[in-house]
Amino acid sequence: PFCTDDGERLFRVKHILIASGSDVFIPPIPGANLCLTSHDLYKMNSAIHSCPSSVIVIGGGYVGLETATFFAAFGSSVTVLELGDQLLPGIDSEIVSMLVPQLSSLITPVLSAQVLSVTSQSEGKKRVKYRHNQTEVDISAEMVFMAAGRRPVIPDGAREAGVV
Repeated sequence: PFCTDDGERLFRVKHILIASGSDVFIPPIPGANLCLTSHDLYKMNSAIHSCPSSVIVIGGGYVGLETATFFAAFGSSVTVLELGDQLLPGIDSEIVSMLVPQLSSLITPVLSAQVLSVTSQSEGKKRVKYRHNQTEVDISAEMVFMAAGRRPVIPDGAREAGVV
């Protein structure tokens, strides 16, 4: 039996779903703290005050592609680095194969790209080093956006209470 916080109502259920949401996943990449995330873009006092001329997006999932096409539509040169072998991992490959050709005029996707580091350069630019086909590649951009995925938010004490 489960009770509400006020202890007055008792519910007998087989399962309870706690929808606590998700948060940005930041992979353990040196310099990842130099990247902006969706938290930085979509708030009132955004870290971006003008449209960057060039953007590197780390992650080719739905958040990465949404952000990439947004900046491309405003004139930014956009490169998307995806670790997997297709954009939109987890989405049916037939659907992806119809969508990707439409994106080719907007963005430059690089598949099977393992990001190794992000560093600051002069004049505020960022450099991303990644491995592609056993070759290390360096590219630079005015902005780097981290869209490597999301992770569940697990409320404090949930594990100890046996919820998870």
